[in-house]
Amino acid sequence: MFSDTSAPRYSVEVITTRVSCEVAEIKERLCNEELASCYVRSLVGAQDDLDGELFGFLALDSRHRLLGHKILYRGTETQAPVSLRQVFRDALAMNANAIILFHTHPSGDVHPSSDDIALTRRTVEGGELIGVAVHDHFIISPATLKCRSIRSTRPETFTTAGGIS
Repeated sequence: MFSDTSAPRYSVEVITTRVSCEVAEIKERLCNEELASCYVRSLVGAQDDLDGELFGFLALDSRHRLLGHKILYRGTETQAPVSLRQVFRDALAMNANAIILFHTHPSGDVHPSSDDIALTRRTVEGGELIGVAVHDHFIISPATLKCRSIRSTRPETFTTAGGIS
């Protein structure tokens, strides 16, 4: 499960192209990496125009139930400008207790860049200040729907100076 004090219970790395998830289960709870990645891959797969990067988040309540999602930005092939102020404004408007970030890499390489890590770290720190936990950040290839979790590959990114992740 995603938790404010410990890492979610799931495998170290998941890269998959299979998109098959039960909508009823997703509406119930997004409590592990597989369900969350399945949902973000289905969102990305449903997009019409994916020439550039896409950035968004899933909003969760305190019981990890999906409140909704928001696609905030469409960028170029190599970047999407992201305002954390807008991310948190929209998350708070949805009454989110937690968020899961996601964005696409049109190149197909789902490894996080240094900018991806830095953005995730800033979001985790900002979320801690206002009481919105950041559970994960997924990078998705729109062509293949391969997906990688930054929490799985770089868990230290979710640890802040206060020791809360």
